[in-house]
Amino acid sequence: IQNKELPDYYNSADLFLFLSRSEGFGISLREAMSSGVPSLATDMKSLQDIAPLIKVPLKIKEIQKAIDDFFNLPKNKIKEISKKSRKFVENESSEQRIKENYLRHYLN
Repeated sequence: IQNKELPDYYNSADLFLFLSRSEGFGISLREAMSSGVPSLATDMKSLQDIAPLIKVPLKIKEIQKAIDDFFNLPKNKIKEISKKSRKFVENESSEQRIKENYLRHYLN
């Protein structure tokens, strides 16, 4: 799909799944979260600091349980996760913040 169509896909999602064994920065994960989509990802070191992210081991039964648990949450709790997801990306993944983190981690 074209980049301009991505917001439509994200905005139609109830939950974004980001299941991987390893990942660097998680661009698509952050794109979904910036659209306010609650997100579930496998628990890996590179994503540890993403507070509103639902993290699970890469085990089918645990992933399915987390998905089921999510869809059994009250609507107001899902809305709260959605708002926290968007706010996190606004605060932590701006171009300026990424630059600051890069400089701090790799050049100091």
